[in-house]
Amino acid sequence: TPTCPGSFTMGQTIAGASSQTSTGVFESDRVVLSGPGTLRGFWMHLQSVGNPAPPAYMGLYGDAGGSAPSTLIVQSGPQTLVAGWNHFDCAPTLLATGGNYWSAFNNETGVGAAVPSYNSSGPVEYSKNLAWGALPGNAPNGGASGNIFYSIYADICPSTGPTPTPTVTQTPLCGTPLFFGNNLVGSLNANAPDALES
Repeated sequence: TPTCPGSFTMGQTIAGASSQTSTGVFESDRVVLSGPGTLRGFWMHLQSVGNPAPPAYMGLYGDAGGSAPSTLIVQSGPQTLVAGWNHFDCAPTLLATGGNYWSAFNNETGVGAAVPSYNSSGPVEYSKNLAWGALPGNAPNGGASGNIFYSIYADICPSTGPTPTPTVTQTPLCGTPLFFGNNLVGSLNANAPDALES
């Protein structure tokens, strides 16, 4: 969880009631970012893992017209999965605008299968068979669409905006001489009824 005031999440934070085996597949869900912020990491819930447990990558993609992911924005390193919630670190990444993004994952083929939790009434899902490895720079073409909303989400720290530039105003001090042209005409005196004395 990000250590920043006002942090929020993007994606499904509740462990789903259903599951399916996933191995050697690029899986992604469309998620909506409510406003600008800095992505600090990912979470994914698994109901179970095989033996040996597989490693996985998680990442975030841009949006291609609302129906598929486009280019990779940031991804985690590989991490061995456990049953329950799994946290994936990534480099802090500024998301300058709200809107549609795609959370994605891929776990290794040929080892114990991962069984991600999901809710089936979610937004658009996009999946495609993919050899094990780091997430590709562009989402694979020809994927299938669905309505599976995996229990995956991202931690977001809100954008703080630019720091205001302080304005310095000089105020004359009591007793400061006042000049008109080259002539001394008086001074400011806080104890006098009039600020200008001759």
